[in-house]
Amino acid sequence: MNTEGLTLWMHLNKEDAGLPLIKTLEAQTELAPAQYQFKHLSFQEGLFAQHLLIQADLGWEGWETDAVSCEFLNNPFMNNTCRIAAGFLGSRLAKRRPAWNFSTPDARLTEVGLTALWLICEKNEKLRDLNLNSNNVGISPNDSSGLARMLLSSPSLVILDLSNNCLGELKQYAHCLK
Repeated sequence: MNTEGLTLWMHLNKEDAGLPLIKTLEAQTELAPAQYQFKHLSFQEGLFAQHLLIQADLGWEGWETDAVSCEFLNNPFMNNTCRIAAGFLGSRLAKRRPAWNFSTPDARLTEVGLTALWLICEKNEKLRDLNLNSNNVGISPNDSSGLARMLLSSPSLVILDLSNNCLGELKQYAHCLK
């Protein structure tokens, strides 16, 4: 890989807001030498989402406590996985543990975590109790539409704690709901 290619690779593959890319070797032909190319991880993320659905049915340790669940949701590389698995994953996780508490200091969600949460809460048929006290809900434009989709499509949700958040900020994103 040349210097320009390496610079591009380092820029795109950053852990903070970079694209999840893998480097693969393109086959050498008679016309061109072998060279590296980049592939997006969507296919791998799809397989990983499928794996998580199976693990969730078996009792996945990545969702045993609120702190571990928070760590999973706050990982930016899990956003596409949560988008792919969506409410199917959320319902399976809530089947084993129907109450999620993200209000403690060791289990607070970031903006990335909230986005992932909205994804797995859409059409979540098993989540009963969700505590988002002090999680800055309302700061991101994703919160309006995510919260609305969750409320409209999660029939088992009977307890929702949104205290100590920025709900007044949701008004500026009301256009997202249309």
